[in-house]
Amino acid sequence: MTITLHDALTSTSERMPDPWATGQVDLYERELSQHFGTTEAIAVASGTAALHCALIALGVGKDDEVLVSAAASPSSVAPILYLGAAPVFVDSGIGGISLDLQDVASKITERTRAIIAVHLWGRTGDVVRLVEFAGSHGLNVVEDARDAVGSRFDDQYAGTFGDLVCMSTSDRQILWSGQGGFFLTDDENLAHRCRAARSHWQTPPPGHQQHAELGHNYSLAEPLAAIARFNLVRFDKLLSDRARQAGLLAELLVGTPRIRLTESVRFEDPNHQYPLFRLELPRPREFSARLAALGVLNCVGSFLTVAADKVPLFGRYADDGCLRAQNYVDSSLAIILTQQDTDDRIRQIASVIDREAQTWAPE
Repeated sequence: MTITLHDALTSTSERMPDPWATGQVDLYERELSQHFGTTEAIAVASGTAALHCALIALGVGKDDEVLVSAAASPSSVAPILYLGAAPVFVDSGIGGISLDLQDVASKITERTRAIIAVHLWGRTGDVVRLVEFAGSHGLNVVEDARDAVGSRFDDQYAGTFGDLVCMSTSDRQILWSGQGGFFLTDDENLAHRCRAARSHWQTPPPGHQQHAELGHNYSLAEPLAAIARFNLVRFDKLLSDRARQAGLLAELLVGTPRIRLTESVRFEDPNHQYPLFRLELPRPREFSARLAALGVLNCVGSFLTVAADKVPLFGRYADDGCLRAQNYVDSSLAIILTQQDTDDRIRQIASVIDREAQTWAPE
């Protein structure tokens, strides 16, 4: 029997209110673990909550340093500040996707506690090299894979390489639940600490006292877990549908001047969360803003995405040295699609992009 989203929500709502209910969340966590092939999965209220708990689990605290991709959104950096630690921005490698390991090496100090690898726009880069490099320096890696649910590297899911992965299931993600997030890990101790951190340390790790450390109210609501479970069942179809949408858009833009598809790095199979193009036009940020004004949703033009080291909030931590990351973000056209976008809508998007590119004035 096919279960609809309405059925899932009705079944859940009939048991509410129940302050002790975790049935949907418990099932969801088991299903996540099975789907992604990890020993532990922990559901939380958002991708940002997941990242915050991950850093707590790793013991990051006041005056520590966390290396983080400069090609990232503010929500990938803010949890570092929540803990009184300092973000240290790392530049991108050639092409913008992978981290520059030479820059990573130059910025490791005795205060460095972890590395956050941000899979911006669903692209992992060579995450294997990064994890191996971090391990050789005794550093933990947190994969911020909120945009990369379903992306793969060397036929392995993004988020299953580092010590902890943080995912989002907001409505901008392919696996969506309105709002929410989750962790994946194979480290039982880290999983215990993440569970404690999401619920005021009320369920402490084995051998620890209740409320012995500061935790937060980051539990995932039962109705959102029901939505997430419904979408996890059909996740492979959601991924294939998005790949088809992205492929259609790329095909329609093949002849568009100075806009080219961003190629995957070797062994990378992105989830096509955002069909991603490289703008070789003058004033690329203005071009993205122009598209947004014409109804073509995109990350830079619609949400004013900039490299994290250019965000005013983080200005005191920036040294203006992450030029490749800044150029990568500024010159990227990351189109925002949903499962509601029909082929006709995608053709309309392509038509607007092509027309504007054809007439975009040089500097």
